[in-house]
Amino acid sequence: MIIVLEREKLYDEIWNIKMKDLAKSYGISEASLRKYCRQLNVPFPQSGYWTKVKNGSNPKKIALPNFDGDNKIVIQKYVYTKKTTYTKDDRLKHMKEEEKNKILEFCNNIRVPERLYKPHQLLKEIKFYSDDRDMVRDS
Repeated sequence: MIIVLEREKLYDEIWNIKMKDLAKSYGISEASLRKYCRQLNVPFPQSGYWTKVKNGSNPKKIALPNFDGDNKIVIQKYVYTKKTTYTKDDRLKHMKEEEKNKILEFCNNIRVPERLYKPHQLLKEIKFYSDDRDMVRDS
């Protein structure tokens, strides 16, 4: 996703919208927004400004100073997607086909008895969770 911050537009938005709300609308952090304001030489409200506005006061706006640099910043924002489902093959995709088949065959042959003698605490918790989930699903 590409975000373009233009100096004059950013100045107007900064003085009309709270910093955290504006940053959220752009999908960036407040710290990043402050950094971009500094790069574009855009003054932003200091602490207490929005309290004064809320109380009906008309606080002084800092005028937009002259700036010799570029009047816009282009931000390339990367959107990461996480794969939510995996198959057995996904976990073994780095292996050769022969090794993968051996492991899958071995795993498919593992049988766990219904009753275990002194099971590990984690196994007890998994069994409890599994039984609870099955009850909810069946009801």
